[in-house]
Amino acid sequence: MTFQSSDFNVCILGGINIDFFSVVKDMPVAGETIVGSNFFVTPGGKGANQAVACSRLGLNTAMIGRVGNDDFANNLIENFKNENISVEGVFKDSSTYTGVANIILDSDGQNSIIQAPGANYLCQDEELNYLKNIIKDIDLLVLQSEIPMNVSCEAAKIAKSHNKLVVWDPAPANTLPDSAYEYIDYFIPNQTEAQTLSGIKEVITENQAMEASKIFIDRGVKNVIITMAELGAYGYNNKESYFIKTPSDITVVDSVAAGDAFSGGLSLGISKNVEFKEMIYSGIISGCVAVQKSGATDSMPFKEEFDELRLKSERI
Repeated sequence: MTFQSSDFNVCILGGINIDFFSVVKDMPVAGETIVGSNFFVTPGGKGANQAVACSRLGLNTAMIGRVGNDDFANNLIENFKNENISVEGVFKDSSTYTGVANIILDSDGQNSIIQAPGANYLCQDEELNYLKNIIKDIDLLVLQSEIPMNVSCEAAKIAKSHNKLVVWDPAPANTLPDSAYEYIDYFIPNQTEAQTLSGIKEVITENQAMEASKIFIDRGVKNVIITMAELGAYGYNNKESYFIKTPSDITVVDSVAAGDAFSGGLSLGISKNVEFKEMIYSGIISGCVAVQKSGATDSMPFKEEFDELRLKSERI
């Protein structure tokens, strides 16, 4: 693909899903059948969500990933195009189905998710070869753990060999090889992922977030940002640390893709080369826009929404 050299260019390598949402009052317990109040289908997958967030926030964006041999694949690719995202790196695999996520959303906006990864788990050489072809033209690579771990690790290594920045959202919380951490410039787990990957029993306070962050820094990460849901986010590196609260008066409708929106906002902050504290806040604002809307990809913030909430929060 051809990027405009004067602009900041982001590449996302990761999961692409179709999301099936069922809305309920309360989560079912084991063996219980309940009646939902709504059902809808939207594009999703952490990689796809992050790509849409970056593009809507004004960044030149390329998506690398894999879809299956079905109608969902065609719809997802068309959606990327409508969002001004390059799809030259999105490969169709005739041997399997497009990734699927079944999401149960309760009245508080909280969710439970079952993923069937399908084509996402078949990402391998084609995706990496495409990344190698465009790596000289990108500024930032955004990764998650929804595709084979060896692919994400190799992608991070490729990026750093060309002095590119790497953001890694470690969801789902699969164990990263120790060698992967040294390639990560911005590591952005949520509380559960921070607990699982650091080995700390709980990450629910600022001190616990600091303890977990130090473990990741010791493994080689340059900057750690732990997203902490409605509390905000904690950022740490060897020079500075911040606990930044979520703006008040945010009504949560659907929290499904808040972390993906955070990645987009963080990427925007990185593109503007703002201070670390401002990067974190940019991620928080982006996530807050997303949780006030339903859906995954559909909830990703537009730049106008981002700017409006940013301005409003500064006035409070």
